Amino acid sequence: MSTPRQRLYLLLLAIGIIVPYRHAIGWLREHGLDLPRFVDDMLANDVAAFFAWDVIIAVVVLLAAAVTDRSLHVRDRVWVVIGSLAGASVGLPLYLWLRERRRRPAEGAALASGVRRSR
Repeated sequence: MSTPRQRLYLLLLAIGIIVPYRHAIGWLREHGLDLPRFVDDMLANDVAAFFAWDVIIAVVVLLAAAVTDRSLHVRDRVWVVIGSLAGASVGLPLYLWLRERRRRPAEGAALASGVRRSR
């Protein structure tokens, strides 16, 4: 059974795949796998560089959080790393969905045993 929060994270994950990759696919069709051109275009001006570095740093922070998050199974942490390679808009909602999915069974078990988890 999924919660509204889990459904929201899955919706954001879908949006995080569709919207950025719509543009990436167009660029790849036009230029192919030209990595130097990609980097040049990514850093073409101050605004583009701001967004590029913002996303790169966000992914590094996300990876640090996910890799050290002991509430997730190792397998889930690996999925977050893979998702983050696709970008923050994929990795972050995936990480939040996996955390939420793990949290719900733990809360149910705690309630069944009479222990209440603090938030």
